[in-house]
Amino acid sequence: MHCGRRVEAKKQESPRGPSETGSPNFSVLAGVFRNDFGAVCAINTSQSTVTDPKLGEALALCMAAEVAISLGYIRVIFQCDNFSVVRCFKARSTEQHHKLEAARTRFLHRCSIFTEWDITFIARQCNFMVHNVAKWAKTTNTSGFLDTE
Repeated sequence: MHCGRRVEAKKQESPRGPSETGSPNFSVLAGVFRNDFGAVCAINTSQSTVTDPKLGEALALCMAAEVAISLGYIRVIFQCDNFSVVRCFKARSTEQHHKLEAARTRFLHRCSIFTEWDITFIARQCNFMVHNVAKWAKTTNTSGFLDTE
């Protein structure tokens, strides 16, 4: 399938215990948006109170779908390095994860807007950019949207 856009989504794990300033922990959801030539078009990060890794990955995909819609993308391939989430979020999947159902429903509803879409597994070592973005956003306490075009 030819795809106009590729989206990598990642949930950054939060540290154990409160930060040195005593502020509550948070995790970072990050998405890197690439065109069909692999060039980065946009980056988005947001903070979340979710600490469960699978649910965080699921919410990162939901965020990525929402950003892709706002950017006007119509053909999208989502890439995620959590195989369980990828299997659960496939459109025709019968795989059920109780804690992921609400996120799955939200994701599939958003994806119904696209002309074409798919979700694929990407090895963690190949997903380094989105991990680095999430780490940077966590370290600098930064969230938001960066349009690189």
